[in-house]
Amino acid sequence: MNEITGMAFAFPGEDNGRRADLAGFCFAELELAEKFFDLLREWNYGEREDKDNNIKLSFVWPKRGEGYYVCLFNNSGQRRISDRFAEIAEQRSKEKPGKEQQELVAVWTMHKSIPSGRDSVRQFLARQGPERPFFLQAFVSPDGREPRIMSSIKPILKWHYRSVNESHLRPGEVEHGLVCNPGRRYRRKSVGKTK
Repeated sequence: MNEITGMAFAFPGEDNGRRADLAGFCFAELELAEKFFDLLREWNYGEREDKDNNIKLSFVWPKRGEGYYVCLFNNSGQRRISDRFAEIAEQRSKEKPGKEQQELVAVWTMHKSIPSGRDSVRQFLARQGPERPFFLQAFVSPDGREPRIMSSIKPILKWHYRSVNESHLRPGEVEHGLVCNPGRRYRRKSVGKTK
């Protein structure tokens, strides 16, 4: 997480609503940014546009303090995942009738506490409407200041984001687990007898 140095926003010179704004993490090095965006593209099935909200991006405003949190995770309720489980269940039912299929989805999550820059994110959110997409873009900035667009990494056109106050998060929401219970350790529960 130390290699992600902040958040950056860029706005087109003329706000006519036709050119998309840019938002994204600042990376200390190009290599991490490339790997990060490879992961995001996997979540989005290789598409350059995310109309189905496969990549979940949330801005969380804390109860106290000046900064904000950015949460990023893949959409575990994706239709394609459900379709794939249905395909597997159908195939397995032919091979082993009566056997129940177990479904497990692993979700990679991250959150970054951004200590400053509330004005920039508020300006970005004020410009976004339901019909106005934005580019999820990689920026380079070793110290989080004076970010530059990484033009070698193709951005992803996004149509969705979430902006929420920490006090409105509910248990069970991914953002709640990331912001309200950071670092919490989870244990696997044993089912049945063990030897």
